[in-house]
Amino acid sequence: MCTAHNHDQATAGQAAGQSHKDTHTHSHDAVKLEHEPDDLAECPVMPGNMVVKSDADADGMYRDYNGTRYYLCCETCVALMDADPSQYAKVR
Repeated sequence: MCTAHNHDQATAGQAAGQSHKDTHTHSHDAVKLEHEPDDLAECPVMPGNMVVKSDADADGMYRDYNGTRYYLCCETCVALMDADPSQYAKVR
């Protein structure tokens, strides 16, 4: 579900000053071409990373906050959203 990105912020449970570096080698373009636009969402933690909503729903890779569902691209983004959802929630 996750595409190419790096996390530069500490994840929940990491000491301050440490960072999580999570790199992947495949492209975002393949995700965009293989799925309908209505089944795609942008990860609020890693803007630019597209998430397939149906896959995220099946895998529990989403969080509901203030009445809006946010789809997340990886477990690290889930942990960051859980730790501080107001930092990543966007006005829609």
